[in-house]
Amino acid sequence: MTDFFIKPTGSDASDGLSWSTAKASLAGALAIPPAAGDRVFLSSTLLDNGSTTARTLASPLGPSAPLQIYSVEEGLPPTAVKPGATLKNTGAASLTMQGSFAVYGLTFTLGSSSSSSTLNLGTGISTDVIQAYNECTLEQIGTGNSSTVQLGSSSSSNTARSRFLWNNVAVKFSQASQGILALQELTWRGGSVVPGSLCTALLRNSIAGRGMAVLVEGVDLSGLPAAADLINGGLAAGRILIRNCRLPASWTGQLVQGVIDPGFRAEMHNCDSAGTNYQMRVAAYTGVIWSDTAIVKTGGASDGVQGFSWRMETNANPTPGQVGLESCELNYPSSAVGAPVTVSIDVISNSPTPLTNADVWLEIQYLGTAGGPKSSFARARVMPLAAPVAHPASAAAWSGAYTQKQRLVSEPFTPLIAGVLQCKLTLAKPNTILYVDPKLQVI
Repeated sequence: MTDFFIKPTGSDASDGLSWSTAKASLAGALAIPPAAGDRVFLSSTLLDNGSTTARTLASPLGPSAPLQIYSVEEGLPPTAVKPGATLKNTGAASLTMQGSFAVYGLTFTLGSSSSSSTLNLGTGISTDVIQAYNECTLEQIGTGNSSTVQLGSSSSSNTARSRFLWNNVAVKFSQASQGILALQELTWRGGSVVPGSLCTALLRNSIAGRGMAVLVEGVDLSGLPAAADLINGGLAAGRILIRNCRLPASWTGQLVQGVIDPGFRAEMHNCDSAGTNYQMRVAAYTGVIWSDTAIVKTGGASDGVQGFSWRMETNANPTPGQVGLESCELNYPSSAVGAPVTVSIDVISNSPTPLTNADVWLEIQYLGTAGGPKSSFARARVMPLAAPVAHPASAAAWSGAYTQKQRLVSEPFTPLIAGVLQCKLTLAKPNTILYVDPKLQVI
């Protein structure tokens, strides 16, 4: 293992093997090139300025041994990260980080004035990479309207399959159309959107047909404008989950803005600007779901203080008895073994007639195979070619003006191994509003 050092007063003609013989730029260290296990230490006072020239900083290492790069205090044996080292491109000069990296404490600064520039992460069309950014800041300070942070290649000939890990990463955007273009897998844990960021949609996907796999959790999003959408466009097959994040005060944006294609679904769990713990939103091809506190069942789901329900609203896309808007999963630990179990849930809708088992149904996944954890399914959906049957009426008391109260009841099923019952509700009647009490009744 070899350590290389970079400082503001260094020289790329030096060997870079100590602070006294440090190199002057990251490009100088990458030209050596480093081998697996090598580390690169940047002085926290370093401003590695690429001026107005687009540049690519390429790690020679692959996903199994990413090149380690640290911002540390100059002159001392490196024992702790000290954020501050900055890689900067100005004007319309983009910066590309290609290859596999594990980066700690760096700031990446792009743009100036009204020029557009992009921070490209792992955009090679055939090179699989892992790039991990820890305690880093990614900022667009120029106001160019096409400036982005792009993860992965947008080329139609792309064959790379890459992963990006952001741990306590802060992002900043200085124009409404800027944002994060995630074309490969992104996991973002901790960090923030810098207050005053101007983007109107944080996550963007402008490449039709490209898959997205994004997990955002524990991130402070309150630096976004109050009207900012979290995701712009569902022109892809993929899944986005945002959970346990702080939203802007009086947030009025959408989870997903734009047309949503059949293979795309976004969920947001427990995200708010206040101290609640039940907020939920879903956006899918067949409709939307969100938590509601105005129409709730008496004695139903509650956080201990506030009662709440799930409001499911379908559009014209569901097909009764076949495909609909699926709820989030409800998990119920059960020790029942060898005896029949029934699950029910109360709902209320705007339907003028009682909903049938072609309009809405429960599906229970349980451990129904002895000797191994293979699951079985109990579906209360209309059988193929059979006539739909209305769900029974419910005597439960609800707030609000709707009157079509019903109880969805699963067919009896017999778990053969104790475990978690995984319950899901599907609303397949088009253009329907259904309020669900997400408190399972298991007997």
